[in-house]
Amino acid sequence: MRSVGFWLASIALVASALVSSPARGGDTGVVNVTNSSRIAEGEEFVAVNPRDPSNIILGSNIRQPLIEPDPINIPFGANGAVSCGVWSSQDGGRSWSGGLKSAGGLSPIDDPLAIVPIPKVNVPDELMAPGNLISADQSIVFDRHGTAYFECVDFGLGTGGDAIVDVYKSKDGGKTWSDPVAAFSQLKTQILIDRPYLAIDDSGGPRDGTVYLTWETMFYQPLLPAVYARSSSDGGKTWGPVVRVDNDAKRAMWDPRQYPIVGPDGALYVVYDAAPFVSPASFDSNSDHVTLVVARSTDGGKTFTQSVVEPDAHRISSNDEAFNFFTELISAIAADPAHAGRVAVAWPDDRSGEARILLRYTGNAGKTWSKPIDVPDDKPGRGNQHDHVALTYLPDGRLVVVWRDRRNGGGGFAGRFQVFARVFNVSRTGVVTPGKTIQLTTRPQVPTTGTRGVMPSEYLSATASPAGLAVAWDQLRGLVPVNVFRRVPLSAFGAPMPS
Repeated sequence: MRSVGFWLASIALVASALVSSPARGGDTGVVNVTNSSRIAEGEEFVAVNPRDPSNIILGSNIRQPLIEPDPINIPFGANGAVSCGVWSSQDGGRSWSGGLKSAGGLSPIDDPLAIVPIPKVNVPDELMAPGNLISADQSIVFDRHGTAYFECVDFGLGTGGDAIVDVYKSKDGGKTWSDPVAAFSQLKTQILIDRPYLAIDDSGGPRDGTVYLTWETMFYQPLLPAVYARSSSDGGKTWGPVVRVDNDAKRAMWDPRQYPIVGPDGALYVVYDAAPFVSPASFDSNSDHVTLVVARSTDGGKTFTQSVVEPDAHRISSNDEAFNFFTELISAIAADPAHAGRVAVAWPDDRSGEARILLRYTGNAGKTWSKPIDVPDDKPGRGNQHDHVALTYLPDGRLVVVWRDRRNGGGGFAGRFQVFARVFNVSRTGVVTPGKTIQLTTRPQVPTTGTRGVMPSEYLSATASPAGLAVAWDQLRGLVPVNVFRRVPLSAFGAPMPS
């Protein structure tokens, strides 16, 4: 028989392991990821390692002006215009390391004229070379084995006038990154690119591990707008042909704000805005009515079929959602990782006279879509403005919608905002019903509009793992917005309702 001392010692060892485990759950609170006081950050993207929920990677656009404060919002300074940054956490988001990933600006990152040095990460020297004009629009994906991919657009002087999408790879959770591979070249394709994203097939099926890159034509390009995709089946080493995602019958509008995801059966879905062809000029802008379309591919991105999610979405007037001369409407899409064909799309909509978050879902891969569901739990008709929506499915099958909300900040877009998340229960037949709402911000936050120079911030990001819901957004710290992160346990949303 074991002694009492043995059992006490065993209990102590178990308790110690639980306390010190880097994968421990619980609420992280709002964490300042970068602790930068003068570098503006925005358009965060967050991804969680499926093999280790304590490993999280966050990317964002970052901007450092030459003169502080920036008196005329000039985009370029001695140490950079806009660059891509990437940070990683090994303890569930409680602490972070990383920094600059792709050097924007006309001088190297250690230029003595730089007012504030940006922390370096372990990356190839060519990333720090002078000549880059601007680098931006990053995203991250993990494959199911824990390998991370990070992309960033390099609009550079050092690229010979080309715009290149560089894709990096990390096998150690974002601590170090490989040399970049050019997944796209503007000169070679003759396509002016804007806002690319990565998506990955983690289905375990015949195309498992396929990495997809999707993008849209630049809003100022002179040709007809379109959405494109290409894929890599060898871990990002080489990339296949460029394929059109939209079609002439459901042509993407100017600035269509596309976004890709992959379902559990390996199907690729891309949501985008469609509208009659007009220019983005203020005297010839799109109407307020936009068609939301989801294109689906079941052959690895070779061909696509399109379905209409929402035939009459109404654009909103958030200063952070778009410049007033843009015609975009930014939606979010998520696929249920356990049920093929279950997809949800959400977007901010002004049809009621105030910006609300609306949601539609499908259980049959887009053949039919539900009626719109009003997402926020505050009552409509009070002038409370909502924007910046993100979607993700929880491991237990529930859907979570995240958005910015001014209900406690005066209501208007110029008021203080909060970030909320609302869970939606999903029945066995796929019917979605609203559940509990939680607040992610600690209090109403000062608007970040006008504090980034010319760098907008049109997105926040959300993802989920068994450890909880992980969300990244930007908040003012001093004079500029910085990346912040919070992970809340799944228990924060209560238990799933019986189906």
